[in-house]
Amino acid sequence: MGDKKLLQSFGFEQVEEVEWFTKISVLKDNNTVNFISIPADHRSGRYGLDHHRSLVTGWIINPEQGNVIFKYSGDTRSLTDENQIAVDAVLWHEIKNKASKVTNGGVDIPDIICFEPSGPNYTRCDMDVTHQSTSYSALMQFIEAENLSKLSNKTTEDFIKKIKTIMMHHNKFEFGPDRFNEGLFIFKKLLLYLALNNRDLSEELLRQQEKLNLNLDREQLKKNLPYLSRPLISSLPTQTSLLVHAKDFIINDFLTVSKKVKGLDEEQIKQYFSVYLKRNTIFPKTKGKD
Repeated sequence: MGDKKLLQSFGFEQVEEVEWFTKISVLKDNNTVNFISIPADHRSGRYGLDHHRSLVTGWIINPEQGNVIFKYSGDTRSLTDENQIAVDAVLWHEIKNKASKVTNGGVDIPDIICFEPSGPNYTRCDMDVTHQSTSYSALMQFIEAENLSKLSNKTTEDFIKKIKTIMMHHNKFEFGPDRFNEGLFIFKKLLLYLALNNRDLSEELLRQQEKLNLNLDREQLKKNLPYLSRPLISSLPTQTSLLVHAKDFIINDFLTVSKKVKGLDEEQIKQYFSVYLKRNTIFPKTKGKD
C-alpha cells in the first residue's frame, strides 16, 4: 500500500495495493495458493525523508493442497504482542482450512516454515527500531508455538516439532558492524548462554551491559581506537554506539521469550530451547562461505 505509482513507473501494469490481513487466492491446475498480508514494522522510504509513507508487510503463503505453510516476516523489527497474536491467528486459520487435513475431527499440523530476518544486529540500540535481532528471530518459534497452542487443542510442543526457521539476510551482505555471517555468531552465542546457570548468566549480562556503557562514551572510544580513527570519532555525538558489539540483547531476548512459555521452570526452558533451536533453525549457506 502506497507504492503503486512507483511500481507502475517501472513498467508494471497490473499492480494491486493491499492492506494488512488481505487475502489473495491464486488458482492454477486445480491447485490453490493463498497469500495473506500480515504486519511488518520497518521504515519504508527511498530518500531518507519519506519514512512511513507506504505500508510494510509480510506474508503467510498457504498452498492448500500441500502439507506445508510458509510465513515470510519480511524486513521488520519485532512485532508488538498484539500484532504477533493477530499474525498467529491468521496462521492457525489457514492451517485449519488446509484441504484434506481434517481427520477424525482434528487438524493435522503441516510443516510450518518461517522466514525471519537475521539482523542487522549491531548496534542493537540503533537497529532495534527497524530490524529484529538474530537471537529474537530464532526464539520466535517458541512464541508462535505458544500462541498457536492457545488457539487450538494442541500443545506447544506439538507445534514446535513442526516449525522450521530459515534466517534471511544471512550470508548476503555486510551491514554496519555486522559481519557477513554475523547471525551465525549470534546464534552460537545464544546456545552458549543457554548452557550457563542462572548466576553465571546474570554476571554475563552485567558484563555485557558494562561493555556497552563504556563504549557509548565518545572519549573512551577515542582512546580505544587507532589514532587515524580519532577524527571520525570526534565528529560523532557525545554518546555513540558505533562499533559496540555488546551482547546483552541476546540474553535479554532469551529472558523476554522465556517469560512467554508457560508450564516449565527456568532450567527446563533452557533445555527445551537448546534442543529445538539446534534442530529447527537454518542458516542458508553460500558456496565458499560458512
